[in-house]
Amino acid sequence: AHLEKERQMNEDALAREKETAAAIDWHDFKVVETIDFNENEDEDLPPPLSESSLRALRMKASTATQAQEGTKPDEDDGGGE
Repeated sequence: AHLEKERQMNEDALAREKETAAAIDWHDFKVVETIDFNENEDEDLPPPLSESSLRALRMKASTATQAQEGTKPDEDDGGGE
């Protein structure tokens, strides 16, 4: 039962993420600043994350935020729907 609830929680979070991404007008962005790194400045930077790693990090952050706020994923988030 716990695994099923956790799976449903993950599916719901992914669905919310997709809805949020679909609501963004991706053509309405402007570059306001670029950052140039010198040859020796980027050696300390970590390698780029994969898309799946970013999703996992967002899921963890979302779960941690919900835990701090004391909300449960299946509670109404006040979105009015």
